[in-house]
Amino acid sequence: MKMVDLFFNVLGVILTFLGICVALAIALGGFFYWRNRRLGAAYEVIWKRSKNLRPEELLGIRGQKRFGFRSYYMKRKENDLIEARLNGGKNVLAIGMPLAGKTRMVVETLRRLQGRCYVLVPKLVDVDPEKMEIPGSWRWGGKKIVVLDDLNKFVQQKNFQFFLQELLKTGWLLVATCRKGSEFDFVSSRMETQLSTIFGEPILVPSISKEEAAQVASQTDVLLPERFDGNIGSIFLKLDAMQERFNRSDERERSLLRALKRLFYAGVYDERGIFAIDKMKKVCKHVFEFELPQYQWLELLNGLIKKEFMEKNENSLKVEETYLESIFTDDFSILNNFQTLTDLFAGDFEALLKIASTSYNSGLVDLDKIVFMEKAIAAYEEALKVRTVERFPMDYAMTQNNLGNAYRTLAEVERKTENCKKAIAAYEEALKVRTVER
Repeated sequence: MKMVDLFFNVLGVILTFLGICVALAIALGGFFYWRNRRLGAAYEVIWKRSKNLRPEELLGIRGQKRFGFRSYYMKRKENDLIEARLNGGKNVLAIGMPLAGKTRMVVETLRRLQGRCYVLVPKLVDVDPEKMEIPGSWRWGGKKIVVLDDLNKFVQQKNFQFFLQELLKTGWLLVATCRKGSEFDFVSSRMETQLSTIFGEPILVPSISKEEAAQVASQTDVLLPERFDGNIGSIFLKLDAMQERFNRSDERERSLLRALKRLFYAGVYDERGIFAIDKMKKVCKHVFEFELPQYQWLELLNGLIKKEFMEKNENSLKVEETYLESIFTDDFSILNNFQTLTDLFAGDFEALLKIASTSYNSGLVDLDKIVFMEKAIAAYEEALKVRTVERFPMDYAMTQNNLGNAYRTLAEVERKTENCKKAIAAYEEALKVRTVER
């Protein structure tokens, strides 16, 4: 009898222990599941060895062979400059023309770094300071490198400066890219002296000669395109072929692609060239005046996918930015497009914020500051009709703050007193919600 009691006592202890282990395993599994989901929403790449970095993780669809990618790479002296700075513990900003090879240069340099180097690639999303997390790791030693491809896009994201400072405080090195010209001017205006303090002198990624381009083309078995413009990316991106395909597309196909271009120039897209299909359909209906039953939409999209204009996910389309800029030709006014899409997406808070932000940022570097700020103000005011202080106080406060910024900027060039008063009124509205206690 005692042996039976002992057996059941031991069995009870074992079952209790197993129950505790199962409960802990479930709790830990749930913790890591939700943590990974949260981090996955904020980062493309997390703590990856730099030598294992895949081109498409930074280049997007341009890193796929069918979109022109080749494993061949022509190393340039700028690769050595980037490597030397990183080995010296310094941040890097590479600038150059579109398709100059900035991003590919960063990829190839990181893949060739000696020693243990780990890479973090943030997504182009807004930052919530209360929820933001910079992923930690059990790994010790080695370099920690954050890649900010298209720095001009990152500085537009909410609370990016906070995120940047947290990265620097926790010992991450920064490798950023940016286009020359208006994009770099925009970054300079937003970051001011902080830009040179963090990155020092930018590394210029230059164009290549036609002789160098011919050599690259011969070593990769491609024909040197007529549209070669001195930038190495124009050898591989098949711009001539894509332009021909666009020209031969039927009217509905061209209208759909032009609808994406309208959304792109108004800023109504997610991350890197990801467009919501429902918004594309809305522009097709109201701007290009055509709509289709669902099965015909699918046929239309599948035809464009076969022509390699895009990739399709469940509810979105991914499109190469260069196609939007130079292949999908459409004669429209940028300013009129802001107004048209503000009217079209009245009631869509997220779309209105993107339109307003894009117009505001354009006005910071464009000579015609007045009209861009006016378009931004119109979109912010439309957004405030959707998110009222009673139902969405924090969104309301954020939008009022942005509206105040637009009026303040407008005051620099027009009706200073009047617009300063409007800016103050908007800031005071925001402060009714964003109190020191909250």
